[in-house]
Amino acid sequence: IVGAEALMRWHSPTRGLVSPDNFIPAAEETGLIVQLGDWALRKACTAAAGWPHAMRIAVNVSAVQIKSGSFARSVISALAFSGVPAHRLELEITETVLMDESDTVLKTLS
Repeated sequence: IVGAEALMRWHSPTRGLVSPDNFIPAAEETGLIVQLGDWALRKACTAAAGWPHAMRIAVNVSAVQIKSGSFARSVISALAFSGVPAHRLELEITETVLMDESDTVLKTLS
């Protein structure tokens, strides 16, 4: 095993396991995805801190997170909090985000 991917899931007390397809769009529309994404990033990095040093963690990133203006700070904060070196974190960005928001994505990630 060389790494793992952190996947967000919602365990609703009334609806059971809710697919990300059913809650991520609403979180993006309301802007809540920024806080959810920050939380997921920090949790994933904290979990990875306890793994062997060669293992990587991959985290999905929303276009809304990237456009929020605070994404780079969130990544730096999660890495600093967890002590995980940056080379162990992989950010997963969809092709659609790269095509639709290429200037913003490149500016944010550079």
